[in-house]
Amino acid sequence: MKLPIALDLRLDLSSASRFPSPDELYSNGTAPTLPVYAVGDPSLGAETTWGATPTLSLTLPVVQAELSAFANRTDDFVLFAPELGPGGEIVFDVTIQGAFPRFTYRSVDARFSGVDGQVAVRVARTVTAGIQVAIAVGQTFES
Repeated sequence: MKLPIALDLRLDLSSASRFPSPDELYSNGTAPTLPVYAVGDPSLGAETTWGATPTLSLTLPVVQAELSAFANRTDDFVLFAPELGPGGEIVFDVTIQGAFPRFTYRSVDARFSGVDGQVAVRVARTVTAGIQVAIAVGQTFES
């Protein structure tokens, strides 16, 4: 009897672009869903992401497993973050509605990486138990 065993290695290379939303471009006031004062930037350009994802899969008669890693570089990532003053303190705007920390949209280069995996074990003819895990292991923003 021959056991059905399969080992697969795949590599996905990708690229995608996204134009900024109207909120990212033109916001200037309190955010509707966050307690912050949001300021857009009409000069923002398109984000472009470059990615690589290697995947290793193993299929045995009662076990199926897959492990993937990913690494993405995003040029001109639109970051929504607090605006900091000269001393590193958060800048606040005072309006008739109250005082709000100022958050701005700005363009930075970013790197994201991580791993994910899953294992499924057939415990009976019609029952399978499994687990999935995903971990972001790094992110870097460069001004």
